[in-house]
Amino acid sequence: GQAAGQACASLRQEGFEGALTLVSAESRAPYQRPPLSKHYLSGEHDIDRVALRPEKFYEDNNVELVLGVAVSKLDCSAHEVTLDDGRTLEYGKLILATGSRVRRLDDLPGADLGGIHYLRTVEDADGIREGLAEARSVVIVGGGYIGLEVASVAAQSGTAVTLLEAEDRILARVATEQLSAFFARVHTARGVTIRTLSLPRRRVFDATTGSSSTNIAGRRSTMCWRQVIAQATPVRCLAATSGWNRCPMRWSKRVWPLRPRAEISSPITRSRGSGPTNTT
Repeated sequence: GQAAGQACASLRQEGFEGALTLVSAESRAPYQRPPLSKHYLSGEHDIDRVALRPEKFYEDNNVELVLGVAVSKLDCSAHEVTLDDGRTLEYGKLILATGSRVRRLDDLPGADLGGIHYLRTVEDADGIREGLAEARSVVIVGGGYIGLEVASVAAQSGTAVTLLEAEDRILARVATEQLSAFFARVHTARGVTIRTLSLPRRRVFDATTGSSSTNIAGRRSTMCWRQVIAQATPVRCLAATSGWNRCPMRWSKRVWPLRPRAEISSPITRSRGSGPTNTT
């Protein structure tokens, strides 16, 4: 992801000359995620504008990209990571930059029906854009910045948009009440229907019309041809199951979390010319 790509660039800028490997479950080099819900989704930017750096950057800076595979196991004692294709990679230092994954609603009745999109990757954004081209109405689950940005793009395309937020206001976790109210007014003026204190309860398909409706807890159903889930949750399972907290090396010597640059400048300097570094 973007954090791992920037970590590689920073290591080289700080003078690290050892082997550097970036492992990603995605099939493309690191790219910027924020534009996915804005300019890329609307079609204003193409994939080249979204890329964090051109692929030539990784060649010129001797960064090996291991793409399309995920790390399935981390062994701090052996200083190894195991990939889900069976390969193992040794490391001298390891940076965990796993970020977050989309929060799926698999327990929601009807979640296996068609027309439900999650937004996390370039491919997700491509699918949403294609869906918006044929949708007459859209329900967006999540009233954070990403959900609001998708709502804005959908509304501009002429689609009827309903946004569901579990809290009593949009952006409740990240913005003041005044800022939340401002963005609510802006989106309402653009035709977005905002429903707070609302959670999707189930999704129902109507075979006679070929459309779906989302039943909302405490509210009536909302007809929708497409539904976009704009929620995420941190990825902690790799570190949690690796036993790193029982490893005598711990973060300070072998495994680094991503922290402000001022905090990591010293270990980078000490590692100059040392063993390989892997970022996942």
